[in-house]
Amino acid sequence: MIAPRPTVLIADDHRPLAEAVRLLLSDEFEVLSVVTDGENLIADARRLAPDVLIVDIAMPGITGIEAVRRLTEGGCAAAMVMLTMYEEPEYVARALEAGARGYVSKNRLKPDLILAVRTVLEGGTFVSHM
Repeated sequence: MIAPRPTVLIADDHRPLAEAVRLLLSDEFEVLSVVTDGENLIADARRLAPDVLIVDIAMPGITGIEAVRRLTEGGCAAAMVMLTMYEEPEYVARALEAGARGYVSKNRLKPDLILAVRTVLEGGTFVSHM
């Protein structure tokens, strides 16, 4: 029997980028949903229980960091990876404090994202070199 592929939920309000992320991950992971805001991220994460969340920091309504914080405090078991243009150390610190275990710069999407997802699935932490 073939083991199921790890499941992923993507949250990014920039549709073309979200689609690029979906395509990048689709060979190795099962993408369950793509959402464009924090409220739908929280709802789909609770409903679908994915293995990994890929979350943009800047989204309408509830920010990615706040959504990660709420999900973490609510007992969400998914490993969470922030995918963002913000490369300042204070954003990295805020994301990790909220419960993310990965932080990937959108400038390093192709070389870093799959490695970050694999790393957080194994229980590690990944931060793009910025």
